[in-house]
Amino acid sequence: MQRTIKWLFWIFVLCLWTSGSYAAESKVKNPQANPPQAAAPQEAPSIQMPEVVFDFGEIMEGVEVTHQFPVKNTGSRALQIDQVRPG
Repeated sequence: MQRTIKWLFWIFVLCLWTSGSYAAESKVKNPQANPPQAAAPQEAPSIQMPEVVFDFGEIMEGVEVTHQFPVKNTGSRALQIDQVRPG
């Protein structure tokens, strides 16, 4: 029984070792398998907002008010705004 457990343990270790070396080798041979790197800072989107807070002051209940915040993308990639939360 002890001998069988030892053999199974060493077979398991051998399998782990060979699979790890195979995975490392495949990353070196296949550069496309490596995950893509983050965009360089000059290639990333960049948001510019001259105004981030606006105070409406006192308004009467039921009156609808609006305000537009200018947003500019100063980066070279597309800027995606996923969520806006009113404060």
